Amino acid sequence: MKSIGGDEELAEKITKVALAVLEEDEPDVIILGCTGLSKVAELVAARLPVPLVDPQVAALRTAEALVVSGLKPSRRTYPKPSKKARKVPGTQLR
Repeated sequence: MKSIGGDEELAEKITKVALAVLEEDEPDVIILGCTGLSKVAELVAARLPVPLVDPQVAALRTAEALVVSGLKPSRRTYPKPSKKARKVPGTQLR
């Protein structure tokens, strides 16, 4: 595998591709495709005329929002296990 180099070089390569995509497809936002690119997200974002989404930050903020909102998994989808006697070998527990 060819070494990409430092963060600056990586940011430059990502920016070059992002600018080509912007010219060809005119998207409203660019989303990095890997959480491993988070280390250069700020460098790339500063060079683009549209917002850049860092998937690592987006995933964290989504998880935080779900926790803060108090949402719980559906009991239809994830029902409680049925009650049954459980035997533990070598003990009297049931």
